[in-house]
Amino acid sequence: MDIQLADLKREYDLRTVWPNEAYDFTPWLENNLNLLGEAIGVDLCFRERESAVGKFSLDILASEEGTDNTVVIENQLESSNHTHLGQLLTYAAGKSAKIIVWIVKQAREEHRRAMEWLNEHTDDETAFFLVEVELWRIGDSAPAVHFNILEQPNNWAKQVKNISATEGQLQSRLLNYWTDFNEYAQSNKKFIEYFKLKKPPVRTWYTFSIGASRYSLSLNVNTQTNEQRVELYISDDQEFFEYLEKHRENIQAQIDMQLEWMALPNKKASRVRLQRNIPIFDETKKVDQFNWFIKYTILLYDVFKPYVEQWK
Repeated sequence: MDIQLADLKREYDLRTVWPNEAYDFTPWLENNLNLLGEAIGVDLCFRERESAVGKFSLDILASEEGTDNTVVIENQLESSNHTHLGQLLTYAAGKSAKIIVWIVKQAREEHRRAMEWLNEHTDDETAFFLVEVELWRIGDSAPAVHFNILEQPNNWAKQVKNISATEGQLQSRLLNYWTDFNEYAQSNKKFIEYFKLKKPPVRTWYTFSIGASRYSLSLNVNTQTNEQRVELYISDDQEFFEYLEKHRENIQAQIDMQLEWMALPNKKASRVRLQRNIPIFDETKKVDQFNWFIKYTILLYDVFKPYVEQWK
């Protein structure tokens, strides 16, 4: 059999896709933060572009979904330099950031060592990421983006191990719970087709992309009230929530459980969710829970994805 494969080629000139960093790349990244989030293992929610820090402007201000952690993102479609490193630290301090991301075309060795040093000499709650953005083509296809992580905290995995010893057994049980979910979900072809499994979280929620940086699908467990939830999480976009509410009747007609609509006007995020009561850590109920998560995460994706696309 004569098997023919296309050539995989790297596009070294990023300006062929993004001629201007501020007007092309940064707006593109704003709308595709989920791709960066998947690469660094952080669920990112967009907050502001060109966010003021004194007389300067940060490219993208974001937050980690479900926490108060501020994320600063500095873009540089050239080789890294001292100026941008200084700006990055200025923005991190000005925004009291916990997660600091520097995206470059090519990282110089001295800046790679600097980011490594920062990770080694800051506390476990602060994380520095150095990321090279790459473009690749298969044959004559349109280019695809790849985020190559050069530096990240050594304690990114270590933190997980320490949590259960310092904060009790709950986090350890949650880690085991989501690890088991990942293993179970891998056998569902449709779920894997729709969603990219991540490192199991050490918390009560696990999020998946729905194709826009401000919105995501979140799987939640409440271990105190024994409630299981799947929800559309809408970060800082009340207008989109109101847009969905106009289609509330049509949306509900496609779902065999009653949706709960949570505008939450005094908070950063609103939600549309499904929930039910079930003993979360009951091993005999675990498969039932995982099947429920899979069924309704796929269903909410199918129902809400067209509205996300229309709104974008």
